[in-house]
Amino acid sequence: MIQIVYMFLVLHGVYSANILYIAPLGSPSHYLWNKVLALELVATGHNVTMLTHDYEKKDVLTNYTVITIEDFYEHTSKHFYIEDVILKGNTIQNILDLHDYAKLTCDYDFQSAGFQKLLNYPQDFKFDLIIFDITGPICLYGFISRFHNPPVIAITAFTLSPHLSYLFTNPLYTSYMPHFATTYSNKMTFLERTLNFIYTYFDIVLAMYISFPYQHQTAIVAFNAPLPDFVETHKNFSLFLINTDFAMDYPTPLLPNIIPVGGLQIQPLKPLSQDLENVFNHAEHGVIFFSLGTNINSKIFTDEDINTFLNVFSKLQEVVVWKFNDSLQNVPKNVFISKWLPQNDILGHPKTKLFITHCGRLSTQEAIYHAVPMVGIPYFIDQNENMARLINKGVAVYLNNKHFTFGNIHGAITEVLRNPKYKYNIKKMSEKFKNYINSPLDRAVFWVEHVLAYGAPDYLNAPSRDMKFYKINNVDVFLFLLLCLLLLCYIFYCVLQISKIFFKQPKIKTN
Repeated sequence: MIQIVYMFLVLHGVYSANILYIAPLGSPSHYLWNKVLALELVATGHNVTMLTHDYEKKDVLTNYTVITIEDFYEHTSKHFYIEDVILKGNTIQNILDLHDYAKLTCDYDFQSAGFQKLLNYPQDFKFDLIIFDITGPICLYGFISRFHNPPVIAITAFTLSPHLSYLFTNPLYTSYMPHFATTYSNKMTFLERTLNFIYTYFDIVLAMYISFPYQHQTAIVAFNAPLPDFVETHKNFSLFLINTDFAMDYPTPLLPNIIPVGGLQIQPLKPLSQDLENVFNHAEHGVIFFSLGTNINSKIFTDEDINTFLNVFSKLQEVVVWKFNDSLQNVPKNVFISKWLPQNDILGHPKTKLFITHCGRLSTQEAIYHAVPMVGIPYFIDQNENMARLINKGVAVYLNNKHFTFGNIHGAITEVLRNPKYKYNIKKMSEKFKNYINSPLDRAVFWVEHVLAYGAPDYLNAPSRDMKFYKINNVDVFLFLLLCLLLLCYIFYCVLQISKIFFKQPKIKTN
């Protein structure tokens, strides 16, 4: 009996490990993605300590501890204006804004009580593993050294951005891998390929030579200790779990230690609240769900925009369920307003026929999973690229956020609702999204436990992680071959010149 239990533990890698989960990107939706993985690890029997900017009203389970970097969102609302980011709306500015947000985050976090609480853990406290969300700021890398360099798994609820692809020495082909802040497809024109090359390497240079060095210097002061170079730190990461799935994303090459877990956050459906259940029960012609996610406030709409939307909704036979941050007056009978709504459960309801969305990555994944076609209103960062992919796959219609009229709103909605191609296309896309031998969450937990059981899986690491850029790309080889070619040309030229001297024809005198 003891042998059977022992074999079960060995085969399944199930033992209670202490895991530090650092999620430094201030975004409620990204926290929810990370929380799903954290709670699944807790359910597996591990102790998880989460450092985040978000609050938990209570511990979900006894072995799940949340340390909150307090009042972060109140601070950023005063010093980082998302409306300005939206209005600027160009690729270079979006890249700069992301790095500015990382700088603001680091400067704030190092002054917080939450940071000090984790920093003041006993010096000999042992974490068996650190999971680090590297989507945004990385200044908290200092905790890796602080807790004696356990194995580290990098994760992101985002796509594989250029500078992260570069840091992990993943193949980076700008000819068919569009930057996330563009609207390019994977089949670009010459001009688009040129611009995409510029955007991609601007992102990389900004991260490597400005953002990361700044974060490294501020971290040295905050941790009051020498820290390894942050760029070099990535070489010691065991794995990188990324929120991509090729049913939704363009096909791109990935090294074996970069594991796609797209849609990890999608959970089994829960029953709707009684008020929502009543709304759905009375929706004879179906439901339209309207939400701009957690980062875009409804204040982005002018009064004229709101009245235009309400006017359009009043002419529809469907019921509209709208996540709106404030109260509204003169709401049509077929419109239900709420400040918070269970998005996954609403999208999974059989009566939901259309999703009006900002095209955030998590939202579009959930819509694809539940086969709900979309009207997209993208605003910034990756939302425009997500929108472009959805249009390319024939599952969504674009609605310009700078030009809301009755005609274009009503036209977009009715096009998706009345044209069967959108439902057909997204149904096929959904089937591909679900058709795996295991779920993305199971995949993520498997690899976390694999690292806990066996340590860093070095057999997955390409030699490129320890090579210089010029060696990875054979720059020295090309230069050598070019030099050889030039030398051969020179030798050939010299031979010609010599031959002219030795075989010079004598002049024939004429009388």
